Amino acid sequence: MSDIFDRKTMNEIWGNEPILALPPTPQFSPANAFHLPCFIETVHTRKTADLCSALQQTRTMGLLVGLPGVGKTWAVQHAALQQHQPELIIASPVLYTSVDVENNPHALLANILTCLGPDYRAPVPDMISMTCCWIHRRQVGLILLDEAERLDKKSLQVIQDIYDRTRCAFLFIGEFGLIHMFRRNSELHNRIGITLEISPLTFDELDKFLCEWLDLHSKDKNDTHPRGELFLVPDDRTEEDWILLKEIYRITQGNLRRLCFLVQEAERIAQVNRQPYVQLAVLQAATRLLTGTAR
Repeated sequence: MSDIFDRKTMNEIWGNEPILALPPTPQFSPANAFHLPCFIETVHTRKTADLCSALQQTRTMGLLVGLPGVGKTWAVQHAALQQHQPELIIASPVLYTSVDVENNPHALLANILTCLGPDYRAPVPDMISMTCCWIHRRQVGLILLDEAERLDKKSLQVIQDIYDRTRCAFLFIGEFGLIHMFRRNSELHNRIGITLEISPLTFDELDKFLCEWLDLHSKDKNDTHPRGELFLVPDDRTEEDWILLKEIYRITQGNLRRLCFLVQEAERIAQVNRQPYVQLAVLQAATRLLTGTAR
């Protein structure tokens, strides 16, 4: 075309206005458009980010295991959000999705394709080919599969087929039974490169997390309750503060989900009773409500 029309001739024919107005390219795929309020970086989130980077570089599979509520989903979603998007690519190089409760190969492929962009329904072999095509087109290097213990044998065979065709890394997230599930599948177990366990927070890690989380949580409330007004965790702690903090650790055992629920419920009870800050009795009352032992 350059031999027939020069730039000046094309401008005279079409004008200077663009022929087609393209919509703005979203920064992330719909699967990665989640919201992480009051996110606090911990040693586990840093390890998870390093694990995702290692899997992208080595093009292998990995396992991320831990007890419920220790922050596995939180960590992998934050790792996916930190990935930069290549130019003119709609999907992120790291995609996150969760396995359905009633899982089958068709539902798994539909979830992955939704992350990649197309809403495509067809027989499973055609969906596998379409998935591989879009992984190459979107330059996806890692797919995060949460609740991976729900995967059945046929779904694992589909993942193995996709991995062999594309060399796209996979990270399976779930509880400790996930390790035994993959040991029973020798073909996939031989493709597992890295296994990382997320353990509950230690006492010192919980102390640091609680201070930072309360600070961000108060800012999220537009500073209506400044830090320390309701939940007193000051830098110069008294003996009562240490007793309160040790009781929090005894109740939660370093579990992030239980910690957040306990703090929010204790603050609510303190507000209802118009107390200046959370006391030990309030903390114990919140524990009874959360454990279902309140009368």
